[in-house]
Amino acid sequence: MALHSFEEFEHTYGQEQRQKQDISLKNIRSYLAFFDHPEKKLNHVIQVAGTNGKGSTAAMLQSLLTHHGFKIGLYTSPHLLSYTERFRLDDQDISQKKLLYYLNQVHINSNKNNLPLSLFEVLTCAAIHFFVDEKVDVAILETGLGGRLDATTAVPAETKVITSISIDHQDYLGDTLEAITREKAAIITRRSLVCTSNDQGVLKILEARAKEEDAKIFSLAKNPLPQDENYELNLLGSHQKENASLALLTLTKISKAYSLKLSPKKIKQAFLTVKWPGRFQIMRKSPLLIIDGAHNSAGIEALAKTIKELEIKNLKIFFAAKENKDVLQEISTLKEISSDLCYVKTKLSNMYPESKTCLPTIRFEEMLQEIAKKKGPILLCGSLYFLGEFLKHSPRE
Repeated sequence: MALHSFEEFEHTYGQEQRQKQDISLKNIRSYLAFFDHPEKKLNHVIQVAGTNGKGSTAAMLQSLLTHHGFKIGLYTSPHLLSYTERFRLDDQDISQKKLLYYLNQVHINSNKNNLPLSLFEVLTCAAIHFFVDEKVDVAILETGLGGRLDATTAVPAETKVITSISIDHQDYLGDTLEAITREKAAIITRRSLVCTSNDQGVLKILEARAKEEDAKIFSLAKNPLPQDENYELNLLGSHQKENASLALLTLTKISKAYSLKLSPKKIKQAFLTVKWPGRFQIMRKSPLLIIDGAHNSAGIEALAKTIKELEIKNLKIFFAAKENKDVLQEISTLKEISSDLCYVKTKLSNMYPESKTCLPTIRFEEMLQEIAKKKGPILLCGSLYFLGEFLKHSPRE
């Protein structure tokens, strides 16, 4: 039976999170094999993994390659307002009609042939079909969670990009930085090209995996690109400079495979026009209103650093987070940049209990009223789902 809306899609496939024991590549590989491996029809695949900066780096890569004349398919997660945000052809999101077509293609065929898939696996297969039909030159696939058992790993990728790795999703990936790194390092496959922004102990684990797989690995630590400092970024924050450097490092390495001559002018334009909503996004300049999707300790630290660099004073922070995060550590970091910090009580599921935060609480509707009074500066952060809920209820200025 066909799906007629994204709401019906969500109702059919349930929550995006699955139980740990249910995560494997068996089902998606069975689906792809049954339909004659559409993933192998993709020309060049770049898989992007890491803890923070995956989406920003992937978006920068897309912009860089698009500006150099390539047709690029970009698949990311999660979204803020609509599933269409996850599927981009160059600078354009897929239409709702076209996405429903591809979701139904996967949904109907998998059910008809008794090939059960999760919500994220359906989305990943839809992205594969979409990019194959569009004959993209390069498909950029962002991992959803981890790497070793992520659905995107079912797609052979010649190039692997690994952004900053830190502690997150311990219930799925392990309790230590070493364990989490090994899960993400597992995306490195035989003779692939690997680019990473990690250093020290994390880099050693990645290098060991690359050696095992006879893969070439390039790190920013050992392959610095000083010229990237000359490029102005559309995305704010020093952490975005690192993401930009990683994207540029990747571009320089894969350009050799295409005999591509890089253009400083096109690189400059790519960084100035890259789109990645919800990441230190300025919604209103006067008074200042910022939304940021930082949702783990390392992300909150990067956000706090950006606030300090920009010398934003008298900041009011509205914060909400998922229950599986190190919320108390995140609150401690946020208190370094503001004494006016409120925890927002939303109707979203699996949120951290406000009673455990030791913060003043405010209902979501009351927060909207406060923001409407146009007092500032204001920051909303802690969860992309929280930001999405805000955007649904707030007119853009």
